[in-house]
Amino acid sequence: MDRRRFLHLTSLGAASAALPAFLGCDRPGFARVLTPGLTGELLKAKAGGKPLLVLLIPADDRKKWAQGELFGAYLNHAEPAAMADLALAHVVCATRSELAEALGDGTPDGEPLMVLIETDGSRRARPLDPTLPAVTTVDWSAGTSYEEQVAAVDASYVARNEALAAYLHGVLVGDRDAIARRAEECAAVLGDDDITRLKAADDVAELESALVDRAAAWLAQEAFDADESERAAIEAALAAAAVKRLRDVPPPGTKWATSDGCGVEIEGEEDEEGLMIACGMGFTPDLGRRFLHFYSDR
Repeated sequence: MDRRRFLHLTSLGAASAALPAFLGCDRPGFARVLTPGLTGELLKAKAGGKPLLVLLIPADDRKKWAQGELFGAYLNHAEPAAMADLALAHVVCATRSELAEALGDGTPDGEPLMVLIETDGSRRARPLDPTLPAVTTVDWSAGTSYEEQVAAVDASYVARNEALAAYLHGVLVGDRDAIARRAEECAAVLGDDDITRLKAADDVAELESALVDRAAAWLAQEAFDADESERAAIEAALAAAAVKRLRDVPPPGTKWATSDGCGVEIEGEEDEEGLMIACGMGFTPDLGRRFLHFYSDR
């Protein structure tokens, strides 16, 4: 691989309105699936030379559904360049109380959409609360065709994903100086064997996904001045690593769930009668069918 010094690399109320009707209901007795411990996740992030990106779980139940859907649509349908950016962070889901337990007086005020915690020793916690375009839903009384409305809904999800991707690119990648700092932190925790294999590789496609993930910031810096084909190859490798960690399995602190308008199926769990409703009671956009589920029936 050429050793030059990449990554090209809402309204929540409206988002809630776009959810299937049954997802807005309150479920007495539902509780969040807790993380093993945010302090432990911070240690994992530091050991990996990555910042910790916390997808914050709001206290309000209706906002839980909306933000779980927002993050689900992003992690499942963001462009490869956006997923490549996420390879630079250790991503988890947590409540504000879990955040406060880990950070103490350093906990940001309020409930931002996300919090980025640097693991360079400072534990600086930066609230991330971008203004995102609203997503829409179908209006059965509108004069346009159903197909036109569905296309408009899909376009609104894409626009929201693009806005979030641009925001996170600035946060996680930034400019040359910022990515150089992240690459330095990353290199400091890579073993000698990892560095040797990275430098010896003629093509990033030769590297296994786990090494690409560990070396994400190092590779991102390499790609900054790479030619187009090498930059594309690094982006694809980083995106694949992020997909394996954040799409194929859920981030720590949550579970993946799906809905086709006839109820909710939590991946990895038996179907539960209490999560089912009569079909046809809500419209579920294709890009919102798989979402992060912030509840457990216990």
